[in-house]
Amino acid sequence: RTKLENPTLYAYEAGAIYEGLRQPERAIDEYTRGALTAEDASPAWSRLLRLARRPAYRELVDRASAAAVDGTAPSMAAVALRIAVLETQDRRDDIERFLVTLLERTSLALMTDVGSHAERLGFESVRTRALARQIESMSDPIEKLQLRYALVRLYELRGELDAARKAVEALYAEHPRIVGVVRQTADFYWRH
Repeated sequence: RTKLENPTLYAYEAGAIYEGLRQPERAIDEYTRGALTAEDASPAWSRLLRLARRPAYRELVDRASAAAVDGTAPSMAAVALRIAVLETQDRRDDIERFLVTLLERTSLALMTDVGSHAERLGFESVRTRALARQIESMSDPIEKLQLRYALVRLYELRGELDAARKAVEALYAEHPRIVGVVRQTADFYWRH
């Protein structure tokens, strides 16, 4: 590790050694480092999730994954690891809470990632909030319009037609001369 200047090199192997020596804290630390480097394809990732199910290691893995996402800008790998640990431990409420709090303190790229995790896990309110936060943060007007129409489609899919209608009417009021906006508005009213 010192010679190659790679502190996560052989993290899985080091974790297995510490696990064999009955040093669970150090083993979890090594597995976490390896999992954050290689994500879900690594043996360290798989071992960490396997240990997350065991009562003796459950709290240690939870603390390690929570520590990985502390701070203002956690990496996408750390977020994916935290969600995987919580999913493995069947803690859906904690996943939803984590995603909501993450949305309030994160970058635009991570907001998109949070939205895709929310969609995969079926948290529609979090997905809606992720789109709303992306719209607030977006500076490009064209991408902002696209995101606003994605939010309209999300409202339609969920059956919230009043919210969708208000969003479409707000877009039309702001941009009545843009042909795409007029067409989207007409299409919305045609569908509903």
